Amino acid sequence: MAIGELLIAASIKFLFEKLATLAAGELSNFARGFGGERRIRTLLTKWSTTLGEIEAVLVDADEKQVTERGIKIWLEDLQDLAYDVDDILDEFSTEALRPKSLITTKVRALIPTKIVKLDEITTRFQDLLERRTVLGLQKVGSSNAGTSAKAWQRPPTTCLMNEPSVYGRDEDKKKIIKLLLLAYYGEAYLTSNVPHDLLQKLRRLRVLSFGGYKIVELPSSIGHLKHLRFLDLSHALLCSLPESLCTLYNLQTLELRYCIHMKKLPTATGNLINLRHLDVTGANSLQEMPPKIGQLTSLRTLSNFIVSKGNGFMIRELGNLMHLRGALCISGLDNVVDVVDAKTAKLYEKQGLDELLMKWSDINSDDSRNEKVELEVLDKLQPDKKVKVLSISGYYGPIFPTWVGDPRFSNMVKLGLKNCEKNAHAYHLWGNYPHLQNFTFEE
Repeated sequence: MAIGELLIAASIKFLFEKLATLAAGELSNFARGFGGERRIRTLLTKWSTTLGEIEAVLVDADEKQVTERGIKIWLEDLQDLAYDVDDILDEFSTEALRPKSLITTKVRALIPTKIVKLDEITTRFQDLLERRTVLGLQKVGSSNAGTSAKAWQRPPTTCLMNEPSVYGRDEDKKKIIKLLLLAYYGEAYLTSNVPHDLLQKLRRLRVLSFGGYKIVELPSSIGHLKHLRFLDLSHALLCSLPESLCTLYNLQTLELRYCIHMKKLPTATGNLINLRHLDVTGANSLQEMPPKIGQLTSLRTLSNFIVSKGNGFMIRELGNLMHLRGALCISGLDNVVDVVDAKTAKLYEKQGLDELLMKWSDINSDDSRNEKVELEVLDKLQPDKKVKVLSISGYYGPIFPTWVGDPRFSNMVKLGLKNCEKNAHAYHLWGNYPHLQNFTFEE
């Protein structure tokens, strides 16, 4: 089976799963809201059945398309349709995920237009089925299939490399190549023109990276990329992001590493409920987290959580982020003044965290710091006992809580204590961890 047909087969398998998920989930609920649930369910079921019939003849089509032009065109049309089905499902899913408060009369007015799109896709499915019969495509294993439609076998491996290529969506490919070539005109041109011009045309884009480009502004047209899953803006010179970015409800990864001028994230970031990875490593100008970040319950990666002055209660938002894993740095802990807020963060329930960095301000003023509160806050921020790396910086409490140095944290391999001035005696804690490999103590 050629790479192009493998891609089609993979697309169909993915659509099977997506149809089943959406029919039973948020799309059905959304359709119920405007009285179209039954019709939507009927169409999705019909599509699923049609996909099954088409999938059954893919092997035969793959073998025959080499010599029969009509079958090659049929496969190309099938791939185009698979993309369009994925797009329309994304559009409906996006509307279903949109907060109810944002579902305006204008949005509801567009629903009939989307229903027309569903009918058009159904017609195209039917056309492919009819052409399948005319082209004589047979199911694998069928008594009429003959010897040509035999089960596909994996070709032998070889050390020879094939020329890489991109299959399908030639127009999108041309636009992306144009974007890459425009780098030769210099970063100024890329910054001022390319994003706005091209983002309007790449509405089906899944992955977009401006990583390494020194762009200073991201246009609001980024909000048109409703199918975007991955956005990399690392090392950009952005001070902020447009609020329209928060309508990208399918976005799963947002890379903002070393955006050193970034001061804040969009207010509605909490609407990106499919976001799994938010990396702001090195974005040291970031002053606070956006409100309702706790709505991002799919988050796996959150590199930094900043507690700003007067917003100590915001640490509560961590409580809903139960799937966090890897490393997490919490800074501005001297701004947490309520012990209940610290406990509500539920760090002890986050079993996926391997590395935890806790930072208080390095400004040690007896007038501005409450050592008793800091002790109680640190006590309530006890992580899961599987944590491997722990770093505490700027802590001003009189002693460490009992969990710091608890030998039951048997996975601990690295411990760092920095600028904990009231705990100069704490260097002895390293001996409590049975597998500790690295201990750093700085006054």
